[in-house]
Amino acid sequence: MTFQDAIKEVKSHIICADYKDDDYIDCVKRETMIACMNALGKQIPQTPINVNEDMGVFECPSCGGLIYATDELNTHKFCLMCGQAIDWSDFK
Repeated sequence: MTFQDAIKEVKSHIICADYKDDDYIDCVKRETMIACMNALGKQIPQTPINVNEDMGVFECPSCGGLIYATDELNTHKFCLMCGQAIDWSDFK
């Protein structure tokens, strides 16, 4: 199962709980399921937003935090602010 598949499954359970107006999904609190889904989403690498590539300044696509690439573009595998996985392949 991929991270994307897991997120789809969790979302479907959350939607079902919303439909039933239930705070629990198979004995797990709704907030816990949402937190797990968000954490899984952070593991899927996202391309950073180019602020100024010449100066090595990029923005996290999730939180907007700045990412400074000092040596190689793949200096940071994750955003230091929110933990979002970063995919540098578009900048190599």
